Amino acid sequence: MLKAVSLTAVAVMCLFLVVPMDSGAAEKADEQGWISLFNGKDFTGWRISEDGDWKVEDGVIVGGGNRSHVFSDKKFKDFEFKTECQLEPGSNSGVYFHSDYVETWPVVGLEVQLNNTHGDPRKTGSLWGVTHAFESAAKDNEWFELHVKVVGNHVQTFVNGKMVIDYIQPNGVTDDRRVREEGGSFALQAHDPKSVMKFRNIRVKPLDSKKSKDK
Repeated sequence: MLKAVSLTAVAVMCLFLVVPMDSGAAEKADEQGWISLFNGKDFTGWRISEDGDWKVEDGVIVGGGNRSHVFSDKKFKDFEFKTECQLEPGSNSGVYFHSDYVETWPVVGLEVQLNNTHGDPRKTGSLWGVTHAFESAAKDNEWFELHVKVVGNHVQTFVNGKMVIDYIQPNGVTDDRRVREEGGSFALQAHDPKSVMKFRNIRVKPLDSKKSKDK
């Protein structure tokens, strides 16, 4: 009898070792490899800094009020990232990648600028502080798609399918504002009290840099 119990216990242990835990439907890749980062209901999988004024309304993340960022818990190195965005006139926002959570302004990673009509001359799709576009490919009060692709030190940004930035980071860059070998989190930005921004359909496709570098 003791032998039977022992064998059963071993069998159960093996089952747990072989079958991976289900991490939730929102984290499963679809047929094209895309993983949803936003469940459309709340900030599960995200962390808000500086007690920011962020909320979820009708499946949309809405940001405004004082400066704040929402950081993804999950981190990625090589990837394609897509989200649909909408800005009110005069708004300034951005999407960071390769960042880390902090309670103040992100200190590492790169920011993809979201700015159609704000006074900052660096417009939507720019890599803020690195390389810039001075005309926006998007319009205020309209949904537009932001698409970011990062493979190794190669970064491309697209707005509504149109390439805005094609940047290869030089070797030896040590500034905090850079592509990071270890990758990092995404962060959505609320820039100032006069800016209102919306995000929906936030998703990422992890990439194998060896397979993707020539694509």
